[in-house]
Amino acid sequence: MKKINFAYAILFVGIILLILNITDLDFENFKQGPFFGIISNILLIILMIVNIRDLKEKENN
Repeated sequence: MKKINFAYAILFVGIILLILNITDLDFENFKQGPFFGIISNILLIILMIVNIRDLKEKENN
């Protein structure tokens, strides 16, 4: 159960960081922006969702 709580915490932090990176985005000048930060946060969120599903599946078996 501790692993799943840790995964939820990382997911929550990833969502907060994604929101911060999107608010830091300059919509008038797209050449400079935190694009790699946004992409890495999206990948982190996707991987945490997959990890949580896997942990729940192992917990049920």
